[in-house]
Amino acid sequence: MKGILLNNWRLKLVAVLVSLGLWLYIYREHNPRFSITHQVSMRYLNQDKALNLGNAPNTLEVKFKGSPEQIQNIDPNKMWAEADLSGLDAGRHNVPVRVHNESRAEVVDKNLTVSLNLERLNSIERPLTVIPIGSLPIDKRLGTVRPSRDVVTFYGFESSLNKVSEATISLYLTEQGKSFSVRLPVEARDKFGNSVTGVTAEPQEITVDVAVNNANTRIVPVNLNFNRGMDSTHVVAEYSPTTVTLFGKEKALESIKNVTTETIDADTCVPGTQMEVDIRLPRNVFSADDTVTVSCKEPRRVDRLFTVNLETADVPHGFEATIERTKFEVTITGDAVDLDQLKLEQIKAVLNLTGLNTEGRHNVKPTLSVTNTRGDLELEYDPSPIPVTLKKK
Repeated sequence: MKGILLNNWRLKLVAVLVSLGLWLYIYREHNPRFSITHQVSMRYLNQDKALNLGNAPNTLEVKFKGSPEQIQNIDPNKMWAEADLSGLDAGRHNVPVRVHNESRAEVVDKNLTVSLNLERLNSIERPLTVIPIGSLPIDKRLGTVRPSRDVVTFYGFESSLNKVSEATISLYLTEQGKSFSVRLPVEARDKFGNSVTGVTAEPQEITVDVAVNNANTRIVPVNLNFNRGMDSTHVVAEYSPTTVTLFGKEKALESIKNVTTETIDADTCVPGTQMEVDIRLPRNVFSADDTVTVSCKEPRRVDRLFTVNLETADVPHGFEATIERTKFEVTITGDAVDLDQLKLEQIKAVLNLTGLNTEGRHNVKPTLSVTNTRGDLELEYDPSPIPVTLKKK
């Protein structure tokens, strides 16, 4: 067997090599290889914040090779090159580059590098200020705001660092109903509150723990405030809500008994009118309702029967008067609200004895009056004369 393999071995070796060359020729004819060059974006990792990256390219020219299908499927947006700057100090460096390529095409140059210069930066420390933005829900109040650190270091060139007055983070409170923790970016600001560019913060983000507490509450009535000293009982109106829940600090709430609306022109409150009126809130106090809806209505007129004491007036000197009737009835028609508040002391039924100067029986017509009323009232009573007897003392 060995003899058979070694017999004419040179000829057999030539045949194998010729066959392999023929195979490679046919393979390349049917599977050609192409190349293409793309500009790939650069990323720099683990850069020391105290160093400035100068003269470093943003893109890198990378050559790829592969089959026509592989070359065609290359998407430059899905690839990038990155250089790791870990452990590098100030100075000039040639840094190895690694290409991230999601296609099946092959990177031709396996030893890509990028040339860059690292410059040492100045640094300053500035106090951290948390700036609340927006507001919490009406029934909540802001508690302790605790950032993970109080001082931030900024790196940059002296011209930029000299502008930095403070480090700030913007804390957004809108719709935050409970305590929360959030990681926020640090900004450099000058003494006017403007952002300062060209500097780098260390750390670039800070964790802030925020306490959100339930606010103190107090429910108080709302009073309508009509002009000319008029109140809501003079104008027939309904309004909603009639009470509001106030939120705030306990000391601010404890002295508040009620709230009023902005001034309402009573002349505009005609039947059928509906209006939105702002509520006046004391300082440092908040409410879920800041307006009331006022509906003006037609006055409701009613009849009410009152029985009052009959009195005498201007009794002649030296005489005494006796009235056969001591009670007097009157029907008053007017606005229901006015009549609900009308008191008997305001209704006067009087027999005026002016001009009488003889003893005996006299018939005197009663006079009726209502004092301190707000609306127009109609009085209905029996005007017939009432007997009065005069007798000398």
